[in-house]
Amino acid sequence: MDSMAWEHIKMDWAPNREVKVYPLSKKYTFALACRLFMSIKDFKHVTKVAHPFHLITSGLVSVPIDFLGVPFNDAKKGGKMLKDELVAIIKQRRNELSDEGEPEVQDLLSSLLLQSDENDKGLNDMEISYKIIGLFLASFDSTSATLTFVLNYLAEFLDVYDKVLKGKTLVSSFLYPYQASLI
Repeated sequence: MDSMAWEHIKMDWAPNREVKVYPLSKKYTFALACRLFMSIKDFKHVTKVAHPFHLITSGLVSVPIDFLGVPFNDAKKGGKMLKDELVAIIKQRRNELSDEGEPEVQDLLSSLLLQSDENDKGLNDMEISYKIIGLFLASFDSTSATLTFVLNYLAEFLDVYDKVLKGKTLVSSFLYPYQASLI
């Protein structure tokens, strides 16, 4: 996560004099989820998965009118596109697992593919894609918003920012007076 954060900052933040934090934190959060859930590291592949996901999120809370060009219709199209892309990724990984036996990478997708119930029946590709989409939705906005608020507070409270910059962890500085009672 740390190296990915530095890479993201160097590529998307550092070249700019001013940045809009929330959209960039959403970009980082989604790329991180792709890496953690499915070991997708290639920026172009992340973008290919992100496009339909953003269509879904833009129409997630919309009036359910299914006309061309309205957010609900775009979300439905995005859902199909994302499921198709995830199923392709799942099939490829399933083939790799059947060829190699043990997974080359340990991520959520490998875990879901190796998971079976008491009857030794595994999840099908569509079930796995639904689980991954659910986790994308659950982790996306909340994590992005939290990152945005943390950065806002660091900008607002310069004494805390200075401590973070000097390498003092917030937890240790907040817990220091209470260490005796915590041990």
